[in-house]
Amino acid sequence: MKKKVKSSDKLKKLIELLKEKKAQDIVVLNTKKQSDIWNNFIICSAMSTIHIKALKNYILTEMKKYDYLPVHSEGEFDSNWVVIDYDDILLHIFDEKTRKYYSLEKLWGENETKAIKKQEKVAKNVRNKKNKN
Repeated sequence: MKKKVKSSDKLKKLIELLKEKKAQDIVVLNTKKQSDIWNNFIICSAMSTIHIKALKNYILTEMKKYDYLPVHSEGEFDSNWVVIDYDDILLHIFDEKTRKYYSLEKLWGENETKAIKKQEKVAKNVRNKKNKN
């Protein structure tokens, strides 16, 4: 019997992997109140369809090493939007134009997005101050 994986561990690993492969504008939305299925959405942008495919393949390969297997994934080589469902976390990888068009941040929680971006900005400023000293 497999042990239950904590959602927070899975979330951290996904974000770490996205950053390693240069995903852009990574946003995490807490969707527990809006969804009975997913606890979080991760939304990020890629620089091209090739970058989308590279991110998707890297995420699937690396997450498998930790026994994090997707329930489902959508989007192929020439897709402008890929979705990977990790049971309680739904990962969206967009090209910039498609991300702006669908505006999931606004649909699922604009206030949450602003709060996360503010937290990231504060963390970045703290890191920059430490590096100067």
